Amino acid sequence: MTDKLFEGVEFPEKMDLRLAAVFASVSEGRMRSLLREETIPSTKDEAGKYVVTKAEITKWLNTKGAKTTRGAAGPRGEGKAFIVKVPFAKLQAVKEALATQGIELQPRYDYSKQKAYQAKRKAEKAAAKAAKPAPVAAVAGEAVPVKK
Repeated sequence: MTDKLFEGVEFPEKMDLRLAAVFASVSEGRMRSLLREETIPSTKDEAGKYVVTKAEITKWLNTKGAKTTRGAAGPRGEGKAFIVKVPFAKLQAVKEALATQGIELQPRYDYSKQKAYQAKRKAEKAAAKAAKPAPVAAVAGEAVPVKK
C-alpha cells in the first residue's frame, strides 16, 4: 500500500511522528505507541518531539510484527483482538471451542473471586436481615408483631 501510494516520493532520513506514521502506513496513535514502547527506537528533540530515522522504521516494517495494510492477513501481535462477553455458565464450553482454534480466552476478571464475593454479600445480607428486629405495631397499649 505504501509503495504504490507514495511511489516516487522521497522521505527524509529523519522524520517526526506524523511523517513516520505516513511512511509506515499506520495511524499517529499507533506510531506513538510503537515509539513509547520502544518497539521502534527513536530520540526526542529539544522540544520533546519524537525523531525517528527512516532506517529504523524500514527495519520495523521488515519484521514479523509489522502490519502495514488494513485487513491484510499475517502474523498477529499480542494485543487484544476481540472482547467477547460470555455468560459464566458457558465459559468452559467457549474456552474449549476457542482452544481448538489455538485461541486462548483471557477473562477480564477472575470468576472464582466473583463467586466468593457474591457468597460473602449474600451472607452479609442474611446476617443483616436476621439482626434487624421485626416491626411491631402498638394496639391499645400492647405490642403486636406485624406480618408482611
